[in-house]
Amino acid sequence: MNTYTPRPLKIKAWNTATRLMMRLDHVDCVKGELKKEGYILLPFTGCYDGRGDELYDQDVFLLQHQKYKVYWKDYGWFYCTIQGEESKPLAEVSPALIVRLGNWFEMEGAG
Repeated sequence: MNTYTPRPLKIKAWNTATRLMMRLDHVDCVKGELKKEGYILLPFTGCYDGRGDELYDQDVFLLQHQKYKVYWKDYGWFYCTIQGEESKPLAEVSPALIVRLGNWFEMEGAG
């Protein structure tokens, strides 16, 4: 029987005051919900792009000359066009075909 090995839970955070992306040394956990006042927490999707860069919530990537944004929806990771159209499961796209461009918050209105 194989032993279960959980994937690491990684989080980046957008500091709403300084408008900088950060890695936090700690977050608060209240009744199972992760929180950090003044920050928007962006979890790691568990996926990588074709260069091996990690994909996080609200990351923008390039696929066939079109920009898409990664987001969590109900039960899994999805991606859609910057305008919010063409929502598809992230698992359906080959990592080798995508290139991470940055995070939506850092790019301020990418599109």
